Amino acid sequence: MNKITIFKKEDRIVGFEMLGHAGARNDRGVDLVCSALSVLSQNLIFSLIDIAKIKKEYMSIEADERKGYLKLILPEEGSIEEEVLMKSFKLGVETLSDTYPKHVRIRYREV
Repeated sequence: MNKITIFKKEDRIVGFEMLGHAGARNDRGVDLVCSALSVLSQNLIFSLIDIAKIKKEYMSIEADERKGYLKLILPEEGSIEEEVLMKSFKLGVETLSDTYPKHVRIRYREV
């Protein structure tokens, strides 16, 4: 089970925390759900740097690949690009959770 917490401050998404492995391996031993979550989260970070122009050192990023752990917290001020990217990430993980409810659980936390 992959557990995702999306952090919100008022109406702004300010980060997320992802923990675990989805455990949805196909007959070839590939966990497509976990792979999709990895692509969504990594693409978000790359896009925040490249499109929203947030310097990596201004983001708080913690990761442990073995545990399937990733946490991202954004700086206080935000931009329209950041907001769109964060909402796109949220839509992606919500779609995976709706499609694979036994493997992805999302919760929301006000910070």
